[in-house]
Amino acid sequence: MLEILQYPNTALREKAKPITSFDEKLSNLSNEMMYTMIVNKGIGLAGNQVGVLERIIVLVCPEFVGAMINPEILSYSEKQQTKREGCLSFKDQFLQIKRPYSIKIKYQDLLGAFHEQEFTGITARCIQHEVNHLDGIVFKDLLKE
Repeated sequence: MLEILQYPNTALREKAKPITSFDEKLSNLSNEMMYTMIVNKGIGLAGNQVGVLERIIVLVCPEFVGAMINPEILSYSEKQQTKREGCLSFKDQFLQIKRPYSIKIKYQDLLGAFHEQEFTGITARCIQHEVNHLDGIVFKDLLKE
């Protein structure tokens, strides 16, 4: 199992680099991240949170289960919702965070194939939270807006 870094670890503020090698190492990392996330009762985990500064997130959400490589949010809905969020890098902290209700995203799978997909609700919220991590943004930062 991987160690989940806790805030204020500096890796949580780093911007993750794009992944270019779609190999067994990436697949193993995805599996280890998924296992670590599930054992810790999470629904999303980003590379930064386990000290890997590469653009990978794993999710177990209603609309998506698996890994997204190099995720890029293409558009956000105007409709927004404020909901309670937690974060595995902020143990036992929950905040009311306002985010767009739906998003359109482009990402690659573990074989490198590109996908574009729209997500809503908790899945969209989780993806936004994890992509923020890849950009060095933690959920507490959103309270300032």
